[in-house]
Amino acid sequence: MIDDLGYDDLGSCAQIFHRARSPNIDFLAKDALHLEKYYNQPSCTPSRAAFMTGRYNIRYGLQSGVIKPDEPEAIPLSETLLPKAFKECGYNTSMHGKWHLGFYTKEHCPQNRGFDRFFGFYLGSQDYFYHDSGNDRGESDGPSQHIGKRNEKQFRPSGYDFREAYSNGTEKVRFDLNGTYSTKAIAEDFIAKLDDYDPQGGFQ
Repeated sequence: MIDDLGYDDLGSCAQIFHRARSPNIDFLAKDALHLEKYYNQPSCTPSRAAFMTGRYNIRYGLQSGVIKPDEPEAIPLSETLLPKAFKECGYNTSMHGKWHLGFYTKEHCPQNRGFDRFFGFYLGSQDYFYHDSGNDRGESDGPSQHIGKRNEKQFRPSGYDFREAYSNGTEKVRFDLNGTYSTKAIAEDFIAKLDDYDPQGGFQ
């Protein structure tokens, strides 16, 4: 699932200009199922909610926009999410990147909604280079706290922290990743975890 991707932005989809070059995606698309008539949602939280549940997001009130840091909003716990369905079929599940589907209680966090492991952010609009809010260290200064108007310091909510969390209850803020671009951190972690995976018997 890719954010802000136009219909003709991939070579496998381009029907008019054929300007796009996406050889890796095009290779995967050759043997893939193509869904060409569907409804798309206007922003992150509504899109993710529909994708994770397979239902219209208006059914649980997440159709209007993204979840803000201080909003007690989330996909209801009564909804079965995609990773939980995969778990019931015997899959190991992991999520890398941005959740943005609610984190105001621990039960609403991704590691408790069907993912064995979560590596990323609970909210959106993170700083690419500085990844912590400072909340867990009692700090309210530093580059990652400067949001809003220029020269106006605000305390960033804890959802901006880069977290590593597991379904067994283990969770930590990855302060060590401050100073590393999030795309690099996520890609390297994802590859490392694939190397740890034994296709015959789960994670080593």
